[in-house]
Amino acid sequence: MFYKLINDLINFPIFVLNKPNNHMRTLLLLLIATAFISCGPSKAEIEARERQVADSTKMATEAAIKADAEAKAREQKRKKDHSQLKQQLIEMKARLAAEEAKLQDINSFHLMRTSTEKQQQLAAQTYEVEMLKAAIEETEAKLKQLQ
Repeated sequence: MFYKLINDLINFPIFVLNKPNNHMRTLLLLLIATAFISCGPSKAEIEARERQVADSTKMATEAAIKADAEAKAREQKRKKDHSQLKQQLIEMKARLAAEEAKLQDINSFHLMRTSTEKQQQLAAQTYEVEMLKAAIEETEAKLKQLQ
């Protein structure tokens, strides 16, 4: 009995389609067409998908704007650092010139100064000049990196 029922359900569409001029055939075809059409997304699902696309586009745009602002901020910081290093370099070179002039002054003759004192003063001043030269080289290297 169960087998007959299943067999009738399976064969019913074939039976209906084979009968000529049958309203059941038209109704069955409309039912199948409606089933295919209704299988698509609903209006709410389409709207939700559109909102999701709009939201993701908005988030991507905001992320791009934020990344651009961060890049501009980094560039401004780099320019500021570059100008500060240039200013420091100018000041160090001026100080170096003054220290070298002082070294020349120490090297010249001074009344009542022993040779030991002169050597100590020359060593201390030479150390100052060398330290300034090293600082200048380091600053120039930093400037080169920033460019």
